[in-house]
Amino acid sequence: LKLRTGAELRSFRARTEPPPAALRQNVCRSLLADFAKATSEVIGIDGGSSADGASVGGLAATPTATTVLTRWEREAAVTMCSQGRVADLARFLALVELQIEHGPKRRGLLRQGSTFGAGGLRPDVNREELRAERLQLAEEWRKTEREPKEQELLGLYLDGQLTWRRVRRPWQKLSPAAEAPARGGQ
Repeated sequence: LKLRTGAELRSFRARTEPPPAALRQNVCRSLLADFAKATSEVIGIDGGSSADGASVGGLAATPTATTVLTRWEREAAVTMCSQGRVADLARFLALVELQIEHGPKRRGLLRQGSTFGAGGLRPDVNREELRAERLQLAEEWRKTEREPKEQELLGLYLDGQLTWRRVRRPWQKLSPAAEAPARGGQ
């Protein structure tokens, strides 16, 4: 294989070598922080500074980072960040957002003024019930546009344009007739 130009060489490297882990981790942390900020603004959680000074995956834990996600969700997101799984994190956060917007159990917690705090989910909230609700929503809703690929997310980050609002894709509820074949194929 002989490459003639620098552009061909860069193009070849881009196809065969994954981006550096540190870059993918930074993209994940940036996306997680912006998701927490954007989501807290939508649901009306105060974005002031954290009283306990806790940290979430290397991020300063403002109330948005510790109140928008449950402990389990934060742990999963932080794991994806440490592994640099950019596209997986975007898909995961999209499901969390869907549940916050349309999950009756999750919305009920937010209406009650429940915050998850540094300790995670309150003892009286069943984690498995929330998980089942999220899975049910994932069966009933589909994205109206394709998910962004990792290279697109990296490009947005490098261009200084990576925000949750830019990354998120709208959801559409499936009609009851469309749900039956979707369930049968799983």
